[in-house]
Amino acid sequence: MNYVFNTLIQLIFYIFFSISLLGYGFLLKNRIFKINFNFGEIGILGFLTLYIFSVIINFFIPINIYLSLGVLFFGVILFFYNSKNIYISKKLLFVLVFFISFLSSLTINLHDDHLLYQLPYIEYKQEFKIIFGLVFLNDYLAYSHGFYDVMAMFKVPYYENRLVFILPVIFLMFFIFSIIDYYDKKENILSNLIIFVIFLILFKFTRSKEFGTDVPVIGLLFLIQIYVLNFFSKKNKTYFYKMLIMFSLAVIYKVYAVFAIFYFLIFGKKIKYYLFDFLTKKKIIFIFLIFTCIITFSKNIIQTGCLSYPLAKTCFEQKILSWSAGKKLSDWRHEFLKARVKGWMPYVRKNEFREKIYPVEYNKKFRYNFHQNVLKDPDSERILVVILILFITIFLNLFYSNRNQRIEKPPNFRLLIICSIIPLIMWCLMMPYIRYGGYAYLPFGLLILQYSFFYKSYNLSKITKIFLIISIVFFTSKNFLRINKEVNNLNSFTIDYLKTKQSFPIPFYKEIDVQEKLIHNNKIYISRHNWVCSTSSLPCLPGFWENLKINIKNKKGYNFIFVNEQDYIDILINKTKVYNLNKNRYGNSFNTDIRSK
Repeated sequence: MNYVFNTLIQLIFYIFFSISLLGYGFLLKNRIFKINFNFGEIGILGFLTLYIFSVIINFFIPINIYLSLGVLFFGVILFFYNSKNIYISKKLLFVLVFFISFLSSLTINLHDDHLLYQLPYIEYKQEFKIIFGLVFLNDYLAYSHGFYDVMAMFKVPYYENRLVFILPVIFLMFFIFSIIDYYDKKENILSNLIIFVIFLILFKFTRSKEFGTDVPVIGLLFLIQIYVLNFFSKKNKTYFYKMLIMFSLAVIYKVYAVFAIFYFLIFGKKIKYYLFDFLTKKKIIFIFLIFTCIITFSKNIIQTGCLSYPLAKTCFEQKILSWSAGKKLSDWRHEFLKARVKGWMPYVRKNEFREKIYPVEYNKKFRYNFHQNVLKDPDSERILVVILILFITIFLNLFYSNRNQRIEKPPNFRLLIICSIIPLIMWCLMMPYIRYGGYAYLPFGLLILQYSFFYKSYNLSKITKIFLIISIVFFTSKNFLRINKEVNNLNSFTIDYLKTKQSFPIPFYKEIDVQEKLIHNNKIYISRHNWVCSTSSLPCLPGFWENLKINIKNKKGYNFIFVNEQDYIDILINKTKVYNLNKNRYGNSFNTDIRSK
């Protein structure tokens, strides 16, 4: 029965982390923003506050456990100081949301990439001051990892980083709190969107830890869409401020959120007025957002030599910044990522890996017709699931007794159509994978299109309420069955069976064998695994790069890493060949180490 005790431990930390985040959310709301936010939004603001703290602190010192504990306990103090200002409407719904979100956190099956870059990035921040040229230890570490900057603040005694993956679930919980408060049966499209989001969460995101930081970004995109609809009906400029704040946070987390900038078209010709009002009456928010951009770009330049890796146009040449990834490496990685989201792997799999086509060649060959390969990817099935859930949400409203009631379409509806369709088109053309914002861009665009043809009231009919109850039962039963299966049938690359059998739902992370190497009196570890490193031995190079000519220097406590970008690219190309070959044989290549020990 150890798992019962461990579940209780996780529950305690779940509450502790949530309270601390709320405390920092109140700090940002009351001292900087000074506009109205609901309970869930305040929790989300806590993530933004700790992102700022994490990045700034790491410029000067490592984020050690004592610092983490101090920050977390201070957040708790801030929470209780502001507790008199806490108002929770719909308390029964609050309890239900807390229960289902915590239930989804009970798993030891983590995201496939947790050892590739997620945990290593967190550990680097905790063991070192910011590293110049971090990109060359593993270029996956160099992407915009804003959410992992926050997670680095949540190391605790004894359990260390074994509880950090409950944070995306806590974010999801705050998101659900926030959208429940926005539900308004008088607002047709808004009501429909919120019901769809709830259905999507209950049917699709049943195990939130596996979705990594994509869940928070998708939540932020939905929140921005809710602000769009609220402004469309109420014309309250507060939604403009909120959109700017949440848009900034979303882009910090994942670059694909940038398509949401087109939602600002909802302000139409008055956008200049709102911007002027923002710059004059809300200077403090403007300064805060500019400061956030500055520290984010500074972090990126230090770690990669780029404003935003792997966009080559934003990167400095190595002759300017010696630790920079450079334009060649950045361009290669950019082409690789572009090919991956445009059906490269389904195309290669279809040819059983016989055709050696590199990402650059693929992107040229299928510049305009890549969707034929995207449709062969299993991800296309997820797109159909999202469309099906949206269809069900719309269909259930047909059972409303006044379904034939005629309602006039609001003026300027075309503006709402334009601002919803452009992000959808951009997503379809540039990265048509559902996890890269498609969960939000696709249904919102289709929903607005549907209302452009059939505009009518949306109400929670009895059949819709019954369906909501069924979806909650589905969510809870699926999670209970999953938990039972995980406890009784543990089999994962990430864990030791006996240890995790006793510690469920708190995972153990697999230790990878390493060999030590000295470079200019600086230690570096070479992993005996091709792709991943042990988080207990850093700095570390994955096994594929063991022969890489790497130079490490320490200046005033900062590590500088220098590598010839062409050498790195040559190894990266070879790594990609073996990765694909191994994936053809074994499925998920991270579960197999083909390098001889």
